Amino acid sequence: MKTFSGVLLLAVVVLHAERVGAAVISVEEFNAQSENWNSYAQGQLLFTIEGRYSSVSRNNLRLKNCTLAFRPEKGKEIPKPQGDSTRIEVSGKLALDGGKPVFIVERLRDLPSDLEDVRKRAGSLQRDKAEDWYALGAWARGRGAFYKDADLEKEADGFLLKGIEAERRAIPEDKPEQYFSLASKVVQLKLSDRLREELVHQGHRQIWDAERKAKPDRLREIAEQMARDLAGAEVALETPAPRLEERYAKAPLTVYEGASGEERRKIHRLLYSAAVIARIEAGASTDGSNGLAIAETIDREVPEKHALAETYREKELTFRLGKIGTATRGEVLALADLYRGRNEADLARKAIRTWLSKREELARKDGPDALKLLAEEHLSLLEDRKKSVELLLEAWKLSPDSEEITQRLEKLGYRQKDGKWMTLAEFNAIPVDPIQKAMSLGSVVVGMTSTQVRKSLGAPNSITRVVSADDTAEIWTYGARNTTRLSVHILRRHRSNAEGKVIEIQKGL
Repeated sequence: MKTFSGVLLLAVVVLHAERVGAAVISVEEFNAQSENWNSYAQGQLLFTIEGRYSSVSRNNLRLKNCTLAFRPEKGKEIPKPQGDSTRIEVSGKLALDGGKPVFIVERLRDLPSDLEDVRKRAGSLQRDKAEDWYALGAWARGRGAFYKDADLEKEADGFLLKGIEAERRAIPEDKPEQYFSLASKVVQLKLSDRLREELVHQGHRQIWDAERKAKPDRLREIAEQMARDLAGAEVALETPAPRLEERYAKAPLTVYEGASGEERRKIHRLLYSAAVIARIEAGASTDGSNGLAIAETIDREVPEKHALAETYREKELTFRLGKIGTATRGEVLALADLYRGRNEADLARKAIRTWLSKREELARKDGPDALKLLAEEHLSLLEDRKKSVELLLEAWKLSPDSEEITQRLEKLGYRQKDGKWMTLAEFNAIPVDPIQKAMSLGSVVVGMTSTQVRKSLGAPNSITRVVSADDTAEIWTYGARNTTRLSVHILRRHRSNAEGKVIEIQKGL
């Protein structure tokens, strides 16, 4: 006699089985109840099970992945499936045979294959009902895994992808962060990593398009998030990719979708670089006064954008050149060094020359000393001898007695004659006066005046004078007796009232 608890358990099992028997269940669902098979068999409960068969004969049926034996009723045979599919629906009841549960087949019905069935079900789904696609995909994936059916699993992935795309289409423009959540779902569903990349990229691209003019702090956040999410974003491009950059700018999502893995890494860098550059440029002065600092930051953070950095250097150099009139000497020399570092020696000279030109007007107001210093600057900074001499001559006219200015002109190869300055070559080209030359040598030549003779030779030892009506002849003798003596004959015409001149020179004892 059955105990009360045994009767109660059987009643519960019967009630559960009746509910199950009211609907078709899969082999997988049926297997999940295997611990109740004996109880079901005691109650000879009815079931309808669908699944795939592995073998079938008149007296025996085996369903794939099911250990239970399926047998016909006494005196009957198991009907042979007629369709091309291995999927069937079996109706019958559980019974005990030798104490073990068996399934007594009462009816067998052919079913379309899982692929046919799932595709038919897919045909009835609405395009934008993401949850329906996920449900169908999950069923197909579970079914494919249960039967190790790669085709069905592939079909399942397609349904899951349709669910992802439905959600993707529904994301509002002002909710780009939802792309990141959807990308996480792609990972959870173990779908294509390329799709995950596309969703993450689309989210960042949408954020960038909406906030490219944001404040620097926000731009920094955007770039940092890109660096975390986009592989290769922080890796500088070894070689420029102008064609890819141009194509991407025109159709970012389309180009990214069709890009290879390597190209995607480059696109990540292009997008990240754009955000970094925007943040850097946000700090640029409109007048270009901080162009060098901006350029240095660009070269450090986005070295492949060196050409852009150079434009900012040019801006500050142009700014400094425009302010050259009020610059200090050190600032001018620093600017010139910058130009030389860029192999722009002509612009370096232009900067210095412009600065010096601005100082000329002030130097003229300040006098000869200022002009003299300005002349030195032209010589030391530009090696401009011509301009230096020009300024020194201007200073000399203001201060002709200045020995320092005279010495500087002479050091530059200039000589003064009769109040006029000339080059050494001009000075040397002046014909030599024989009288002046003789006087410089301490000698005497015909044509000298008596005064010039005294200046050159000094006072004579003796003078012999012969006076006539028209002139006076004198012989000036130099040298002591018994030595070589020099006799200088000087003649003075009375009517000319001019000083006497040397007409003859004699040497002898």
